[in-house]
Amino acid sequence: MEEWQNLFEKWQQENKLLNVEYLIERKGKFSLTGRLLQYSPANRIVIFYDDDTKTVLSLHLNQIENISQAID
Repeated sequence: MEEWQNLFEKWQQENKLLNVEYLIERKGKFSLTGRLLQYSPANRIVIFYDDDTKTVLSLHLNQIENISQAID
């Protein structure tokens, strides 16, 4: 878990563009391309800014299926 926290902090500090696949209960699988705004290890919540829709999305870690750095 600590390695994920370090990676999240790095992505946030460097303002990296990320590809995120996530699940929403009873709605299905979604994806976004955006930037990590905040990570709360105590609450296990990650907040993203979706560059395409210009919205902010808060996800629990258990909702995230895949997260990777977008190709620059």
